[in-house]
Amino acid sequence: MFDALQHLAHSQHVHLATHGHFSWANLLSSGLILRGKSDEIDLKPEEQFKMTLPLWTWTHLPVRAGLVVLLAGESNLNEQDTEGLLTPIGIGASLAAAGAKTVVGTLWPCDGLAALCFSYYLYHVAEENPKMPWHQVVARARLALREMQQADLQAVAKEFNLEDIDDLCHKLLESRVARARLSKQPFNKFSDWAGFVVLGNVQR
Repeated sequence: MFDALQHLAHSQHVHLATHGHFSWANLLSSGLILRGKSDEIDLKPEEQFKMTLPLWTWTHLPVRAGLVVLLAGESNLNEQDTEGLLTPIGIGASLAAAGAKTVVGTLWPCDGLAALCFSYYLYHVAEENPKMPWHQVVARARLALREMQQADLQAVAKEFNLEDIDDLCHKLLESRVARARLSKQPFNKFSDWAGFVVLGNVQR
């Protein structure tokens, strides 16, 4: 946890692919889950514990990052009606309040493989269009993810070596390919691509 806080405080670009949780009932219990048991992957016994980076920890450190990419479920949800607390409150909103210029996150739990492919397109679009505002970069990455073909997914899988049976995304890849045999578009469901949004400053 201290390593994560240290990186958040001193990095100019932060990319976190992990689990996130936003609790409407207890807002301050919301946070990022840095390690835990997942139904999607098999963890060693010593790795099967839960380590959460709660919202309150971020109020005690400055975040200098120009860009934070949170590929974590519900990371850009926020609650406006938070009597007695700073508003709005949420994972992305708390990072923005701590100093992050731009936060790219999700509105609901996201498939890990969809998140990987989204980030693949996000960085390609950003590199090819260095002056394009972040909300347009994200919109193009969402569109590319939605229109992605099976052949495109196989190319990304090969580039990142996801076909290796020891890779954590291998099972996700097999499952996604099997489900998309008829449509030929692995991520064309609304829930796969539409949840990625920008919070904060959209200018580069």
